Amino acid sequence: MSQRVVLIDIAKGISIGLVVLGHVEIFRVSPLNDAMSLFRMPLFFFLSGVFFSIAYTPRQFFLKKSDELLKPYFVTSIGVMLLLGVVAARHGNLTQVIVQMWEAFIGIVYGNRDTIRWGPMWYLTHLWLVFVAAYLLFRFTRLSERRLWVQILTITGLLISGKFLAEAVPDVALSTGVGSVSSNGLPFRFDSVLLSLAFFASGRLCRQQVVDFQPNTLLCGVALAVFLSIATFTDALIDLGVARYESPIWATLASISGLYVVLTLSYWIARVSWFSTGLMVLGNGSLFILIFHYYPLYKISQTLENLFGADLIIVSSALAYVLSILLSLMIRWVILRMKLLSWCYFPIYAKTRLNRTPAVQTV
Repeated sequence: MSQRVVLIDIAKGISIGLVVLGHVEIFRVSPLNDAMSLFRMPLFFFLSGVFFSIAYTPRQFFLKKSDELLKPYFVTSIGVMLLLGVVAARHGNLTQVIVQMWEAFIGIVYGNRDTIRWGPMWYLTHLWLVFVAAYLLFRFTRLSERRLWVQILTITGLLISGKFLAEAVPDVALSTGVGSVSSNGLPFRFDSVLLSLAFFASGRLCRQQVVDFQPNTLLCGVALAVFLSIATFTDALIDLGVARYESPIWATLASISGLYVVLTLSYWIARVSWFSTGLMVLGNGSLFILIFHYYPLYKISQTLENLFGADLIIVSSALAYVLSILLSLMIRWVILRMKLLSWCYFPIYAKTRLNRTPAVQTV
């Protein structure tokens, strides 16, 4: 396995671990969570963009990304909706249950963090949108072939326009015909797409630097100091899930600093086999951890807190954190061995269609 894949998988493992940590209640309400938000999701989008390619036709690309991201999103969301509907129908009014299921379905199609039951899955719909936007950007501007100053200007323009777009979108009351579903953003979190695209495109443009990454200890120390200073002494915040980009200059500098620290950490972890293997497992299973950790984390935390009491809430939260990740990986293991579920969660189109048509161009 190439060193570049190891580095990226470890960094993805760290990133998904931080995402789950952000959903642990005791951590979510702490100042550390806001600090981590400065690079947590930007890192995820940056890493997603590193190996991005436009080597497919528009139709191929659209189907491929829909197969990889939208399919597991809709399968899981609709499956949860139907399961809860069946349970509710046994104990409630059938008409009311049908109305609730219809509202839930509209929320699923809207694909916003505020409109779905398992909030973290907003990332799947949004990442799909970012991939489509990146395809259009790189295909029609050939950004990766432009001069460095053009690339920097483009990324800066995306961040500035993304800030204005995020602030321009009002709260939305989504009509379902029988009621409404409240949301503070656009479908698939479109109001964050330019911000997310800036980090994603930066990953693509920095591909070679990431592949050939060699850490500088002094630079890493400076980056860590910059990040901690910004997190401590400014109001900088990046929360792409709700389209917030506060103190943009400081926030961007903090995200770059945090990203460099994570890449440096990943580089050194790659040299410790037992540690790197564990994080690579998390990186490879990041999609399933993202989808399935949320509900187990909540239920396990609740059960352990009732069992151990408030005095051991840190222990309860830590156990719930680990168990929710392990359970998500076990679900992945089961799905891999069941053909029907495997079709629902793993790409099919890429295996059956893409190889029939030659690639048209690469970035």
